[in-house]
Amino acid sequence: MLRHMDCLSKGGVLRKLFGLSAERLGLLQGIDAVQSDLFLSSVMSDRQGIPIINRLHRTREIRQHDMHIEEQAEEGSVQKHHALHKTDGSIPPPPEAPQWRLPDSPVFFGNHALRGYTYSVRIGSASSELRRASSIAHISMVKILLVEDNAVDAQLAQDILSDWNADQFEVVHVTDLKQALAALGRDRFQAVLLDLSLPDGHGLATLQEVQGTSPGIPIVVLSGFADQAAALQAVQQGAQDYLVKGQIQGDLLARSIRYAIERKRTEERLTYLAQYDQLTGLVNRALFRDRLEQAVVRARRTNQGFALLLLDLDRFKAVNDTLGHDAGDAVLKIVAERLKSCVREVDTVARMGGDEFTVILEGTASEAGAETVAKRIVQTLAQPCAVSDRQVSIGTSIGGTLFPQDQSDLDDLLKHADSAMYQAKHRGGDTFVLFAPVQTPFPSTSSWPPAA
Repeated sequence: MLRHMDCLSKGGVLRKLFGLSAERLGLLQGIDAVQSDLFLSSVMSDRQGIPIINRLHRTREIRQHDMHIEEQAEEGSVQKHHALHKTDGSIPPPPEAPQWRLPDSPVFFGNHALRGYTYSVRIGSASSELRRASSIAHISMVKILLVEDNAVDAQLAQDILSDWNADQFEVVHVTDLKQALAALGRDRFQAVLLDLSLPDGHGLATLQEVQGTSPGIPIVVLSGFADQAAALQAVQQGAQDYLVKGQIQGDLLARSIRYAIERKRTEERLTYLAQYDQLTGLVNRALFRDRLEQAVVRARRTNQGFALLLLDLDRFKAVNDTLGHDAGDAVLKIVAERLKSCVREVDTVARMGGDEFTVILEGTASEAGAETVAKRIVQTLAQPCAVSDRQVSIGTSIGGTLFPQDQSDLDDLLKHADSAMYQAKHRGGDTFVLFAPVQTPFPSTSSWPPAA
């Protein structure tokens, strides 16, 4: 409907939507139908009235500039080509024309932004050339692994993707599961198009093998069967979409790939938020419990134990009370980084909440090994922290327990480490105490530093 409206009618739409003044609406005059439709589409999509009018200001200047060049060209005083240079973002003005520059922010043409690429601009067509150029500049390259043993189906998929003008697809084609797994192991792809009927793989087991090799990659299933139950199972097991061969028309395949990539990114982001502490980036309580459970399973299978440490910061409340919670948050971030520097990559450092942290030391089942790491942590956290132009001193009290010496369940392991940590606090802090369940239900006297 908007396409058949004149500028005044379109101005009425803008005025009704945004209450724009007649003076600003006057900018619509002199904008051709294509430009007007593009800007109205942008207005209707982002609901930003004033920024759109500012873009109209700039587009009108470009149009007036082109008209001025045309007039000068008829007199033979200027050449018929100009260039928009990336170096300073300016359009060379005609002789005696007022100097003006493109704004530092992007210039919008429709829904595309131009940030300073080099193009040849013909007289009288600067706006349309820039619109086309901005669209080309924003085409992205998407690398796809196509796993399809049927040559006709593979060629059809590639032809469909080659016709899509919003993105450029680089398609790597393999014909069986073995080649697919090898390609995923040596190269990076943004998505996989997977046929579930391969010479060396069939059904959902094929999907599971690909996911096992690259769990973070979005997968779009291609099938020759319109089986709703199979489609639902594929999505439930991690596929982002299920497309039926012979029913893939137009831009459906390209859009499905694009949406699959975005859904996978959103899924990973939500997973991260659910499993990691947003302030420090450490493992949170929920994921820590899962890591602890896995550590117990591995220890029983490999006969290699682990140490569980629970830390509570000393003198941290004074930081919050005197410098504020922003300073307290800054200290917690510093503590998180220092804790990670004290352990190996295979170990787990988690923030349980507040100023309480936990550490799982994989393969460390001896009292001496746990004490060595605890000593390193105590000494590292005792170093002053630079916060708000001040030096802040904190400390830490650490309690620990060893598995399998402590054969308790998960909850009791945490309780024993917590009990040892409070014993360390009662000794004045900056101390490590190890729980010894065989000798006594209370923390043993084994500690660092030695009691005076």
